[in-house]
Amino acid sequence: MLSGKEDSSDIQENFIEDKNTETPYMLPKISRKHKNKQETEGLDLLDVQSKKKSKKNGSNLENIIQKWVEQQEIRQIEFDRRREEKEKKEQEQKTELLRMKHQSDMMLFGLLGNLTNSLNSLNKKNDQLEKSFDQTNQGKLLNYFNIMMPA
Repeated sequence: MLSGKEDSSDIQENFIEDKNTETPYMLPKISRKHKNKQETEGLDLLDVQSKKKSKKNGSNLENIIQKWVEQQEIRQIEFDRRREEKEKKEQEQKTELLRMKHQSDMMLFGLLGNLTNSLNSLNKKNDQLEKSFDQTNQGKLLNYFNIMMPA
């Protein structure tokens, strides 16, 4: 049993010693690849610039904002157009309702005028009938009185 304990302590000591000794590790050199000037002379300057990645992240954000603003403007124009169409339609409906109301008012006034004329003519006929009735009744009464009371 003692030999087992000794073996485990030896392993731990060796592990600690291994930990203390550092393994040499060399970082690789990071360098930029250089191109021959002769290679780039043949290329058009615009081609080289188009191959470069855009370092301006702000321009992408500007483009996104610009597109968003344009979309908002388009939406606002469409909203205004719809609102104007709705207002125009409502105004046309109001105009049509007023025209219909005016027509119905004119019809009612016409009917009232006809009724008034009819009532007036009835009253005239009634007055004429009463006058003729009165005249005939007066004649009859005079005849009656003349008969009853001879002169």
